[in-house]
Amino acid sequence: MLEKKAAQWCDAIIVDTKAVRDYGLGLNIAPSDKIHQIYMGIELEYFRGYNPEEKIAQRQKYGIGSDNIVIGTIARLVPDKGIETFLACAQRLRDNKNLVFMVGGDGELRKDFEREVQKAGMKERFIFTGHLDNVVPYLNMFDIFCLPTLREGFGVVFAEAQACGVPVVASDIGPLREVVADGVSGKLVPVNNAEKFSDALQSLLDSNLRYKYSQAAREHVRDNFDINKINEQTLALYKQLWEQKYGAN
Repeated sequence: MLEKKAAQWCDAIIVDTKAVRDYGLGLNIAPSDKIHQIYMGIELEYFRGYNPEEKIAQRQKYGIGSDNIVIGTIARLVPDKGIETFLACAQRLRDNKNLVFMVGGDGELRKDFEREVQKAGMKERFIFTGHLDNVVPYLNMFDIFCLPTLREGFGVVFAEAQACGVPVVASDIGPLREVVADGVSGKLVPVNNAEKFSDALQSLLDSNLRYKYSQAAREHVRDNFDINKINEQTLALYKQLWEQKYGAN
């Protein structure tokens, strides 16, 4: 009700995915010519992949060896983010002793997750970082980014991971179908399906496939979410609205 009321006072509404636009149109929030879709932008120079020396140095801070494969996630540790599925995947993959699991972020469920890891006898395989002010060094420690989130409006961390050259395993939900190129820069998996998530992660333990996805991930973000292109699209919309309301002058 509030969205519909506020829409009457707007000249335009910008949403960050086609899925969100379709959702708004389905609820009759505003006419189709008032709701515009423009993706969130990623600053490519900031979200970049580390060179091998930088990556090794960052991993050494946490005692992670060059032969380890790091499966990581970054999120608020709250029910919506599906971290339970991430932990279930870790248990399914526990026989691979080279795997290290990193959970970046904090939230109300952190202590519960730490207890679950302890109970499963996997404490030595897990790193909980707590709150992160800068995600770039952590994304660059990851070999695979996995977040089995239940819902997203856009999913900026998935784009940030890909910008750093990290292949993604994510939930097959509307917005993420636009952020992740399934089978190209990452894999999309049914929500809450630990078996399918584990299978996707297992396939990406192949270093050749990870490299292929890593290169495609950077290209995907550059082509679709470069902040400079997004700024141009936003400015163009503002100019269009100004001219419609006040004329070309």
